[in-house]
Amino acid sequence: NADLESLIEMIQTTIAPASWEDVGGTSTVQELPSGVLVDARGVLSRLQPASSHGANRTRHVKTVDGAAERSVAAGEPIASSCDDGPFSDLRMVSLPRLERALALAGGEATLEMRHLAGLERVDYVFVIPETGDLVIAGPAGPWKLDAEGRPVSIGSGRAVLQLDDLVLLLRHAVLHEGDYFGCAITPRQQALARTQQFLKVSAATPLPRGARRSWLESVREHVGMQDIDVFGIDPRTRVARVIVEADYHMKRIGIGLEPGVDGVPSYLEMVAKAGDPPPSLDVLRWWFTLSPAGIEVGNAGTTFRFVGPFVQLQSENEFLTDLGARVHTGDAEPLNREFARNFTEHYQTLARAYPVYADLENVFQLSLVAALISEADLCAAVDWPLDWFADHEQCQIALGHAP
Repeated sequence: NADLESLIEMIQTTIAPASWEDVGGTSTVQELPSGVLVDARGVLSRLQPASSHGANRTRHVKTVDGAAERSVAAGEPIASSCDDGPFSDLRMVSLPRLERALALAGGEATLEMRHLAGLERVDYVFVIPETGDLVIAGPAGPWKLDAEGRPVSIGSGRAVLQLDDLVLLLRHAVLHEGDYFGCAITPRQQALARTQQFLKVSAATPLPRGARRSWLESVREHVGMQDIDVFGIDPRTRVARVIVEADYHMKRIGIGLEPGVDGVPSYLEMVAKAGDPPPSLDVLRWWFTLSPAGIEVGNAGTTFRFVGPFVQLQSENEFLTDLGARVHTGDAEPLNREFARNFTEHYQTLARAYPVYADLENVFQLSLVAALISEADLCAAVDWPLDWFADHEQCQIALGHAP
């Protein structure tokens, strides 16, 4: 079982100790990111999956015997399971206790803390004023690192919740450190104009036999690099990397560079099967938004149940001017809408095939939890000042390169 935190600490204390960012230097070290890599220049690229040997490394979650309700009331563990086994249908994590434990440890989170006791999702939020507990609860169990280095549940394969994401989103919503957050992957206007001109010229004559590959490469060269914009949150955070990775992967499925799942053919497959003249492509837009998920309230406002789905894909066709400017139309042609609808309807199947989509759903769910805590003033209900999580110096979250 790889203890990467200890390994990183050993590297920083033995190799040029004064050069590391933690002590005012310029050097950084971090765990292998998942799915995509953003290098020092900020350029995003795909990561090849690790070897099967690396994929079999397992990080286990400690479990505590006894009922979760008794554990929360007794004030002992930070997290517990509802049964004696390693898997639980309803594991509870008290956020105030977790914060206190981290503060007492000087910010040195255990693996169990970092992965929020293996929670796969949040089904409930419980408010317990008598013990000062604000509890998130859901299915949980031991986890492992998958082939991309992403912590996933051993039982379901879903990505598990992350402490860093929770802290960032609590600051964003409860402490009002941001407004809306999201990302965009956008072609540059000059490149679009250049590409449009190239396509007009090349369309004037049929492609010679065997020239398709070189023609595609020319299109790729004309489009060139695209800009990634992360807004509302620090672009160096894991949340930023997850939403960018999910957006990037979804677009690759859309144009057929990654396989979808049954019921989610690529947009280009759908065009080919339609048999009609292909529609004007202009600029296809696909982007994720939060679904109109429900929150059921019970027990006089002390129990909240989250009812999904939580993620949906939106679509639009944009008009492209001769100068490469994109003009919003507010509408999508039928096949474009169908691709987005298929993706949304089969989202859970996609999340099982590609854990990044479960990771994205976790981010959306934690943002909902943070918004609920803020809007319903649940911190005040349990007399939780949220002071240590709010301290950027004491409670630091991992930062990488901004894409």
